Parts: sequence; C-alpha cells; structure tokens
Amino acid sequence: MLSLVFALIMSGSAPSIASLQDYDLNGIVKALDMVPLADEGGFFKEIYRSPVVIDNQHLDPGRYGEGKRNAGTIIYFLMSYPDGFSAMHLVKTDETFMWLAGDPFETLLLNPDGSVETFIMGPDVEAGHRPFVTIKKDVWQGSRVLPKEDGKGWALITATLSPGFDWADFELGEAAALIEKWPLAEPAILALVREEAPDGKR
Repeated sequence: MLSLVFALIMSGSAPSIASLQDYDLNGIVKALDMVPLADEGGFFKEIYRSPVVIDNQHLDPGRYGEGKRNAGTIIYFLMSYPDGFSAMHLVKTDETFMWLAGDPFETLLLNPDGSVETFIMGPDVEAGHRPFVTIKKDVWQGSRVLPKEDGKGWALITATLSPGFDWADFELGEAAALIEKWPLAEPAILALVREEAPDGKR
C-alpha cells in the first residue's frame, strides 16, 4: 500500500517529495486538499481506502467487536509547531508512519507494560532520525514537531493501518488517567493533550 503513495507522487497526483520542502504550512494544506483532524489535531487527507471489506469475525472479534473493516487505509498527516501536535491517542491496529517532508518530529509511546519510549522521525538518519516506523497496537502515542527558533515548522507523513482506520478503534487520551499509569512521563503527557479538540473529521 505504501507503494501507492509513491505512485501518486510520481504520476503528478501530488507534489513531488523534493518540491514539498518549498511549501509553507498553508501551501501544503491547500496542495494536498487537507482538512483539520478531529480530536487528535493536525490536518489529514485520506488517499487510499481498500475496497476489500473484511468481516470482523475473520479478524479478531474480541478486539474489533461486531461489524466490518476495510482491509487497509492510508492518509497524509500534517503536524505543525507549536499548536498542531498529534494528541495522545490509542488505536487497536498497528500503524506505520513514513516521513515525507518538513521538519523532524518527536513521538512519545506509552507501552502497556508501563514503559515509555520516544523516537524522532525526520531526514537526518545520521543523527538518528527514523524515516519509517511501525507503532504497535494498544500503545498510546502522541507526536509534536520539534521546537524551532523562528516559531514555525511542520512535518508531513503518511500513516497506514491494516485493517483500515475506523473511529470505533480510536481512543483519545485523558491526562489524569495516563499520568496515573506512567507518572514519570507526566511533563511529556501534559504537552500532548488538549482541553478542547479541534473541529473536523477523520
């Protein structure tokens, strides 16, 4: 499915990766026809939803409940500094990020076993940036573009899920509950939660 992203880029359906660096935040939103992402924050554009539909009995009824899921989905996702961060949330499916353009960003992971991890995605692999990361299901996650001196910045990625995204599989994090289980991560958690969710739909 990730190959579809590159096919779109190469076919002219989206700006090339090289030209994306020349855009500002508003330019990226307009060029990719993105809209605000409810609850989580940032902007998104769904670019693929598999036409293959799977009954949940063939997946994991205990995890996904009743109903059906598309076999996979891919979105563009855009974060900005300082306010357009990805708030702490959890999904029931492994999620794969691929960094496309912009600035580095940091992701906080709160694992079910009580451990805490962070990683940075971006273009500088020699500095330890990762261009491609899979976040395991049932891991709380939140991301923010790293602080910049000019007070501006953005990061564009793709996010792939299989089975595909469904709002029934999404849970937004509450600061108090997360801090109770991961107390040592309190400052990082507080930086990645919102009192009010932005408008929009995923």
